[in-house]
Amino acid sequence: MDITGSLEELRKSSYDYSAVIAREKINDALFKKYAYLNIPNLPDHPSHYTLAFGDMPCGDGALDIGTGGAGTFMCFNLLDNFKGRHLQIDPFECRPCTGWDSKIMKGEDILKEFGENSFDFVQCTETLEHVGQDVARDIAEQMTKVCRKYAFITCCGLSHHLGPENAAKVKENKFLDYKGQPDIEMLMSLGYQVRLMGGYQIISWFIKK
Repeated sequence: MDITGSLEELRKSSYDYSAVIAREKINDALFKKYAYLNIPNLPDHPSHYTLAFGDMPCGDGALDIGTGGAGTFMCFNLLDNFKGRHLQIDPFECRPCTGWDSKIMKGEDILKEFGENSFDFVQCTETLEHVGQDVARDIAEQMTKVCRKYAFITCCGLSHHLGPENAAKVKENKFLDYKGQPDIEMLMSLGYQVRLMGGYQIISWFIKK
């Protein structure tokens, strides 16, 4: 992971520069410590699921946390695999995929709102890097309780958010500020399995016993 290569772009952004760099240095050390978890970049988004579960997940009810302004590309791959409710939530703006319901709410409210074992599958893709470490832990832990079978998390690193296109989106939407990918040892402590795609992008999953 190249921290210093993005510093100039970071200074031009609205990020809390010192806080983000401090977090990136912690993550950099963790990614080096767990380098044996590295995998090559996967060819497409469905292969993220098959890496985690051996096949596309299926069941009764699916919850997606953090749909964002553009909707969630990975939800298209799940629609035919789940009967029952398909729900996308976001605290700011929901543009749900066809066949999905939407609700404006925070990811850290899912346990209170839905209760334990409410959906067979709960996912949070490219969202936890925008909320900070404490909230990320809260959401990741609640996901393990709200799911009946599976929970699934992906996150992207700093360099993914500082390209011209993504930087423009961040400037327009302050809630997209990058706050650092969640601590992978925290995810492990909650029972998640972790892989580092390309050495820095987190793919993590939880299978309820």
